[in-house]
Amino acid sequence: PVCRLLRSLYGHPTAGLFWEREYKAVLRAAGFKDMAGWECLFVHETWQVMLSVYVDDFKMAGTEKGVAQAWKAIRGPDKLILDEPIPFGPYLGCEQEVSTMKRSEAAERVQNIYPLVNGGQSAPAPRKPDEEIKRIRWHMKDFHSQCLDRYKELRTQNGASTKLKDYAFPSIDDHQIPAEEFEEPGILCKDAAKVGMKCLYGARFVRFDLSWPIGDLARRISKWTRACDRRLDRLMGHLNTTLNHGLEGFVGDRLEECSVLAYCDASFADELATSKSTSGYFICIVGPNTFMPIN
Repeated sequence: PVCRLLRSLYGHPTAGLFWEREYKAVLRAAGFKDMAGWECLFVHETWQVMLSVYVDDFKMAGTEKGVAQAWKAIRGPDKLILDEPIPFGPYLGCEQEVSTMKRSEAAERVQNIYPLVNGGQSAPAPRKPDEEIKRIRWHMKDFHSQCLDRYKELRTQNGASTKLKDYAFPSIDDHQIPAEEFEEPGILCKDAAKVGMKCLYGARFVRFDLSWPIGDLARRISKWTRACDRRLDRLMGHLNTTLNHGLEGFVGDRLEECSVLAYCDASFADELATSKSTSGYFICIVGPNTFMPIN
């Protein structure tokens, strides 16, 4: 059967634009404001909730009362037709696990961090050490397993071994690499981007410790050498060894008791061939019983 098209469907060049206008109009009418610098994030200051929108996937966080009010304000026949809200689950390939921990454990884990935002002074001992506070853990074990499978597949296609060694660290000192390997084309010279860029997606979510080695290899995609093969093998061996690693945060304080901590550092001419330096930073929210990674 054939019928006249009344509304744009998936695949229409401007379908995304129409949908964006539609949901933003509803959100703004409900009192949500755009978050500067983050096109798909919105905040409602009165209800104290944040909303993330990815196409038609809406994720909301905030106080229990505020979240309930926000959902009621944006859902309905004359607003947005959305499914019933469900607890947090996988989001863009990232698993989210919510649990609790004792306040005393939280204080112990930030004992060397909190002084950085408190003038060098340690946090006071928690008044209720056995009280439970919320904790959330993010991990991408399944996704990183796919990265390892892809790497082994490409190694097999290029006639190389797929056995991975256990490594405690993801990088290797360039002085440990024979000089001739910096000149000879690598085994994965045509396929390196297929695994490197896949790993980068997971690193940006939950494995900040892998950002530098992956970024370093990404700069060498067009001039891949055997030294790059060695670096990548080291990285994948470490990823296989630390497959259960993830990112974790916990909150046990009021907002006014917390501070934003930005830690930055740089190497000094650590690039063997060019003597280039590399800088990096880490941002989190810290309190006497709080640690929440941001970027």
